[in-house]
Amino acid sequence: MKVPAEHRSTAVSYDTPDGMMSKTLGELDDEAGSGDPEAQYLLGSEFLFGEKIPQDMGKAFELLEASAGQGFPDAEALLLVQYMNGVYTGIDEETAVRYAEDSAKAGIAEGQLFYGTAFLDGICVKQDYKEAMRWFRAAASQGLQDARCSLGYMFMNGLGTPADPAKAFRLYRIAAEGGNKDGMFHAGVCLEFGEGTEADLKKAASWYRRAAEKGDAESAYRLGIILSEGGDGIGKDPAGSFEWTVKAAAGGFPDAMVQAATDYLTGYGTEQSREEAVKWLNLAKEAGAAGAEEILASLGKGNSTN
Repeated sequence: MKVPAEHRSTAVSYDTPDGMMSKTLGELDDEAGSGDPEAQYLLGSEFLFGEKIPQDMGKAFELLEASAGQGFPDAEALLLVQYMNGVYTGIDEETAVRYAEDSAKAGIAEGQLFYGTAFLDGICVKQDYKEAMRWFRAAASQGLQDARCSLGYMFMNGLGTPADPAKAFRLYRIAAEGGNKDGMFHAGVCLEFGEGTEADLKKAASWYRRAAEKGDAESAYRLGIILSEGGDGIGKDPAGSFEWTVKAAAGGFPDAMVQAATDYLTGYGTEQSREEAVKWLNLAKEAGAAGAEEILASLGKGNSTN
């Protein structure tokens, strides 16, 4: 028995081909103990995410590995992400790609996406753009928006296919309209610079804003630039530019850290603050941002914030 007694009566809901189902954690525990791969996957997921039961990565991996060992594709797809990210196990690309292949061939969209990425980047397989595109198409056909973004990247850069910026933009836009923040960012880039579509700064700013509101730091940075420079019917907005620049910096985007520091030094959109400027420059330097070290040297600050 893996589920503590106090949690055995907790109900969990899960999706099946026959609709939503509900079982208690105790029922899943009993079924998993009897070797049922779906129950092992479901209970392993509960231990992995810790929403209905205290997180226990050891139990999670034991159950998920048992399920995957029986060829249950959802468990394989979930495990490949864990091995690729390496939070608990350490990064193990070979195991991740093995699970990606198995789950991809079983028709799991997330597995198809990761397997395509393996071929795109040559991760534990020979780099093969046509195979990458094949698996991205398979995942996209199931509605996976990240796969549409990956296809857009290949069409934009002519990988495994003649470059087709217009097709890339259409894929990015579909992903964006489906709520995908990467699609929103790339649609914004296309519209800002006229790649695969007519340039439209207002529409670009709109997509950047939507992506930034979902937490995309680079989109927040691009929006800050647009509000700083203005144009195409968009007035300059120093305060708005600074607000988005700082959000991008706080989100970890190195170039935004340098820009936030510059804004603090010049008082652009905010009150001047040498202390805040030095703070962001030090963070930018640690992140490897170009120009941060030179500006710090010119201020005579090094790593000091005094």
